Amino acid sequence: MPAVRQPEPPPVGNSPTCPKCDEPMQAVGAMPTILDALNRAERCRDLAEECRRLAATSLSAQMRNRYSRMAEHYSTLAEAEEHGHISLRRSAASTAPT
Repeated sequence: MPAVRQPEPPPVGNSPTCPKCDEPMQAVGAMPTILDALNRAERCRDLAEECRRLAATSLSAQMRNRYSRMAEHYSTLAEAEEHGHISLRRSAASTAPT
């Protein structure tokens, strides 16, 4: 039986990243922060813009439609992340010490 390769620990002082997408990983059970939501929203907006560019340059009508739908979905995700950001801020304000 081949030896099972153990993952290497992250460098000291750096947060671990996902091996698939290289995005920072969050500890299980950790409270998402407002910054996390804003970063995800920004990433979704960037992906939506990339899909719009691909749609504009695609020769195939089928691919133009597909990229356009993907852009719409990423835009919707960005809005949802921003909405989550607003909800997190309200939640933080309601639990802040007075």
